[in-house]
Amino acid sequence: MKIAIFSDSYWPQINGVTISIDNFAEELEKKGHEVLIFAPKTKEKVETKFNIFWIPSISLPTYKEYRISSFFSLEAEKKFKEFNPDIVHMHTPFSVGWIGLNLAKKYKKKKIGTYHTYLPDFLVYLPLPFIKETELAKKTVWFYTKLFYNKCDLTTTPTSMSAKELEKNNIKNIKVLPNGINFKMFNSVKCSKNLKEKKLVYFGRLSFEKNIEVLIDTVELLKEAKLTVIGSGPALDSLKKKVKEKNLQKRVVFTGALKGKDLVKKVAESNVFVTAATMETQGLTIAEAMSTGMPAVGADKMAVPETIKEGFNGFLFKPFDVKQAAEKVKKVFSSEKLYKKLSENAIETARKGSREKRTEKLEELYFKLLK
Repeated sequence: MKIAIFSDSYWPQINGVTISIDNFAEELEKKGHEVLIFAPKTKEKVETKFNIFWIPSISLPTYKEYRISSFFSLEAEKKFKEFNPDIVHMHTPFSVGWIGLNLAKKYKKKKIGTYHTYLPDFLVYLPLPFIKETELAKKTVWFYTKLFYNKCDLTTTPTSMSAKELEKNNIKNIKVLPNGINFKMFNSVKCSKNLKEKKLVYFGRLSFEKNIEVLIDTVELLKEAKLTVIGSGPALDSLKKKVKEKNLQKRVVFTGALKGKDLVKKVAESNVFVTAATMETQGLTIAEAMSTGMPAVGADKMAVPETIKEGFNGFLFKPFDVKQAAEKVKKVFSSEKLYKKLSENAIETARKGSREKRTEKLEELYFKLLK
């Protein structure tokens, strides 16, 4: 089977979309399928093991890491015809996504879309300070979302929570398919078991909707705790400024973006994963951290509670409730017996989400579409 993947998010961007594409692509190729990825071209040299067709693009002014291209590319069409895919899979509904959707329609190919990201989040990056905060703006985003995904033969989304949101906004033909994680890689290094050192970690996109400032406030309450923040994104400067204002430079450390074994090693130096995100459609990093045996503490909102189970592999706190977040972190460290139980259950939770298992489900969907 030949699979063409179209995405506006790809390397050198490091986010859940990029990681999930690579995880699925690698496993599909192991199964003997051919994969061709269409993605925005950047000035940076990108080393990848996959067959990539780079589409000329420019940076979004309000989010430098995110790139946009034209909605049409003769060169991409030429490559598409040459490859002649059986399945066309769009991972984003923006410019590169539209190129894939239109080419699939033109050449009568089966179309599958994946809804990774809660799109109303991206209103914050529009250079329209008043319009983006209105109810009309949100309705427009959902109209646009429906316009794109209802042109697909099938739409996948990582969790039942995001599926409900899509159904509520009249998107049809939805299947829940969680993105897979590289369990073997993350499980190859175990997290720190020295509970005297209360080391917290967050890794992922450093964007405003992730509410990382809540984690900084939580660390301020936990006098003995330290927080490592791994990643890059538009919120980085404001987060560093907040840390400086609170005089927490010795207890909150920013490492920049890491990937592969370097990422795993740095994550495993800590012993609890924390997230204050309230708009996750899955939260791959939660399961990745759990693979190391690390319990997690997160906001009880959207898809986060589908991975973090209260008292089983971690704890949940009321969104933006810094005091409760601090109490839940303290609870994780309250006894070695509890930590051991949470740690073992975290590994088992993560194991179920391995990319091998998730790719089997994706392959089944592809074959079903072709039949």
